[in-house]
Amino acid sequence: MAGADYSDGGHGFAEVDLEVITRFKLGVRLEPSSVTARLLSAVDRVAANSPFDLWVTSAAEAHPAGDVHTLGNALDLRTHDFEDEQKRDVLRAILWELADEPPDDVSTLNNAWLALETDDWFAMLEDYKGNNEHLHVQLRHGAIFE
Repeated sequence: MAGADYSDGGHGFAEVDLEVITRFKLGVRLEPSSVTARLLSAVDRVAANSPFDLWVTSAAEAHPAGDVHTLGNALDLRTHDFEDEQKRDVLRAILWELADEPPDDVSTLNNAWLALETDDWFAMLEDYKGNNEHLHVQLRHGAIFE
C-alpha cells in the first residue's frame, strides 16, 4: 500500500486498500499558500492509510483577520465519528507526516485532552466531547515554512 510508514509510533490503523478520501464541509475556503498545500498533503496521506474519511471542516473562513486559519496556516478536521484512540492516531499521524519526526505530547502544558507538537507544527483536540469537537492542526506561531 502506498503512503507513509509510521513504524515508530505508527498510525495504528489496520492495513486497508482505499483511495485517498479527504472531504470538505460545504463552505470551507482554502487560502492558497504553501502551508495550506502542506497541511492538505499530510491529511491526504493519512486518509490514504485510514479506514475512514477525513473531513476538513474549517480552513480560512469564519475567523478574524490575523488568525492562523485566515492566514492559511491551520485546518480543522471532524472527529464526531471517531473513537478516542482514533483521534489520537489521526492527530499523531498528521503531525508525523508534517514534520517527518514523532510529535511530543504537550497535553498537560495546554490544558487539553490531547495536544501534540513538533518544532514547527502544533495540533490539538479542541472542545473534547463538546458539540464543536474537532482536530486543529497549525503551523506553530513564529515558525517559517518555505
